[in-house]
Amino acid sequence: MARSMSELRHGARGSLNAIKLCIAAMELPGSRDEVVEFLDEVIRASDELSVQVDEMGMLFDQGTAPSATHI
Repeated sequence: MARSMSELRHGARGSLNAIKLCIAAMELPGSRDEVVEFLDEVIRASDELSVQVDEMGMLFDQGTAPSATHI
């Protein structure tokens, strides 16, 4: 089932927030394993964000996305 623009926007914000939190956490002292874990999470969130952007693009290409004034 295709996600709505609202769901995609919410998901994209969540992915960006996850990336920001991981980067902030990597600035704190931690083990190499913790840093690797945070990097893995950044990669996962980036991959999900890419999917969300692709889905948003499909909505615009199909003409089913809301107008710019409603985004």
